[in-house]
Amino acid sequence: MEVGLGWLGVGVGAVGFVLAYLMASASAAGERPASGDECRRAWLSAALTVVLTLVFWALAMKADPPFSRGQTLGYGFLIGGIAGALMCLVSHRFDVFAAAGALRTRYLAIHSSAFLALLGVSLTFTIFRGDPSNALMGFAIGAAMGAILRFYVQGLRSTSDDLTMQAWALFAVTLAVSTVLAVQHFDTSVQRLWWPLPILMGVTVIVAGLVATGIGSVRSLDTRPGASVALSCLIASVLAIALSLVFAWRLVQSWQLLEVSVVGIGCAAVAAWLIASMLQKRDGAWGLDAASACVLLVVAFAVITFKLWSGLGVGIGLVAAWAVALPLLALRGEGNDDSLARAISTVLFVWLSILLYRLFVEVYRPQMGADLRVHYTFVGALIGAILPFVFASSIHRLRDCARAREGLRGDLCALAGAASLGLFAAASPKVLYLVWEMKAVLGFIFGLVASGAFLLMAQLFQQGAPGERRGPSLADYSPGLLVIGAQLVAIQFTMLFVAVETTRAMQIWALAAAAVIAVAWFVILGISSRRSAR
Repeated sequence: MEVGLGWLGVGVGAVGFVLAYLMASASAAGERPASGDECRRAWLSAALTVVLTLVFWALAMKADPPFSRGQTLGYGFLIGGIAGALMCLVSHRFDVFAAAGALRTRYLAIHSSAFLALLGVSLTFTIFRGDPSNALMGFAIGAAMGAILRFYVQGLRSTSDDLTMQAWALFAVTLAVSTVLAVQHFDTSVQRLWWPLPILMGVTVIVAGLVATGIGSVRSLDTRPGASVALSCLIASVLAIALSLVFAWRLVQSWQLLEVSVVGIGCAAVAAWLIASMLQKRDGAWGLDAASACVLLVVAFAVITFKLWSGLGVGIGLVAAWAVALPLLALRGEGNDDSLARAISTVLFVWLSILLYRLFVEVYRPQMGADLRVHYTFVGALIGAILPFVFASSIHRLRDCARAREGLRGDLCALAGAASLGLFAAASPKVLYLVWEMKAVLGFIFGLVASGAFLLMAQLFQQGAPGERRGPSLADYSPGLLVIGAQLVAIQFTMLFVAVETTRAMQIWALAAAAVIAVAWFVILGISSRRSAR
């Protein structure tokens, strides 16, 4: 049965991606075509993604750790990198769809990206169904790499972020990591039938969302986006819950599947209502209240689902939440305002970081005897909580540098900056392990989750009180993809260093090298930013 469900995801993902993309293209016919600058940035991002993918894949052909038997990690990375490069090439078309004005066109664009994510995860699972965990982690890392390059190159050079690319990466990593947790939890020959359960839920929420948005974008509602999105979310939620009931009854024989699906959809719906109310009132006090309530919802979601099925409950609940998120990510306000889509993306980022933290705990449980009372775990948590704000500062300065240059020079500057940020994010957990070992990495992953909650509160407060805002908003410099990339690398590659015994001298040298690189980075960025301002 697991083979059939895998091929179901492949078929639905492939057909859905092609049909949704073609329908969106037809709906946006006659609109402003993508500019030459946008096309060039898309091709540059795709080209670097392909180059890095091929380099990593060639290295992965070695049989030494961390590459698994048959080098499945490398092949998974190859599929994820190619899917990321494809998204780089088509994502600039989604900008045209988003600007087309028709709500139905934006719905189709979001669903097209979600179908592609489903296709990539399902294909990886089906090819390596005997032992898919490493391949799925490779896919997630490759997909995150492509998304980082495209998202930050676009954000550094343009006034608008590529939110469709961001949504694609979020959904792809969520499906891949949830399937890895399913493989680890259902670890008997009989239970392996349920390995593709997250893929089945992914098919459910995307198809339910597509049906719902088709109904919600009828002609009478096309000029009323708020009512259209509310109706679409309601229909998609009812369909997803009804199908979850069937799966719980006939497939898994456990009502907990229905429970976590209802919890995920309910938390997403309440968070969306709070954010929409805040954006409508534009009151600073209400914005802070809404931000606090959203963070409490995130905590409640984690409390309810964290221990269920060895963490798989978090994944199933998060996949179910996309029944609400998909229609919301297509919503734009007056003047093409995407505040709601940005805020919903941040909520999804925080939930996904919780899911990755849960996977880290599950993978490294035998090596960990640490909690927050351990000194180095506390240090790692502080670094993890601070690092995303450091990334946001770097994005701010890189944006000044990239926009001060015109044409290809500016695009190359943005590409180099995005690649550097991704490299720093990938290297951070490795440096922490070399200096303070596993206890610090555990705290680091926890700190990244906490920083997501802080960023969400700051972003919602600033969006809720635009008249009180001074200077740039954290919503303008989202480090979420970098956080997800750092967590994925920590999960997959920390095992590399478990057998390595570091001396005090090695730890000092690693810490000193990291400090020198960090200081040099900020000095160079500061000088470049001041020159650009002149």
